Amino acid sequence: MDADANIVSCHALTKMGKLEQVEELLGRVEDKILRLSKSFMVMGDICLEGGLTTEAIRFYRKFIAMNPESKDAQKLSLKIPTLTYDPYEPSHEMEEEHYEEVSRIAPDFYTVTLADLYIKQGYLQMAADVLSEILNIDSDNHVAARKLDDVNTMLRNKKHNEEVVQELTHWLKNIDRIHSYAP
Repeated sequence: MDADANIVSCHALTKMGKLEQVEELLGRVEDKILRLSKSFMVMGDICLEGGLTTEAIRFYRKFIAMNPESKDAQKLSLKIPTLTYDPYEPSHEMEEEHYEEVSRIAPDFYTVTLADLYIKQGYLQMAADVLSEILNIDSDNHVAARKLDDVNTMLRNKKHNEEVVQELTHWLKNIDRIHSYAP
């Protein structure tokens, strides 16, 4: 698959008014991309079978980023939290390295569905970033605007809850310290 050749072919076909052939060519390109991107999903499965959960998640996330609206991506988005769940971890924050990687995704891939996947996975800031970018491109997108308001509310609530937990933890430490001095 030669991207430059496809671009030249599409340009020539467009100039000749053969838009149906352009659609066919781009459809074949899209099919190739989907087939090639499935390599990431399969590699995720292979890593998971081998006990390499972190690597599996990385491959799954790449597949999801490339195919946010596919059924496989939706299934994987539900699977990932089960792989990363740690009942002793207070929050499921995105690793900084992965967040930087996701920020390099082309804005063409930013969809409300991608934001929904991030919300389901608990990555609220990433969802907010995707929705903000959608609104930068299309300020009349009422669905994205409504979802962004909801996500911002969730982020504020999350921050408030973290502050409450921090304050309660502080009080518990003080109580423990008082008990240690008691006879």
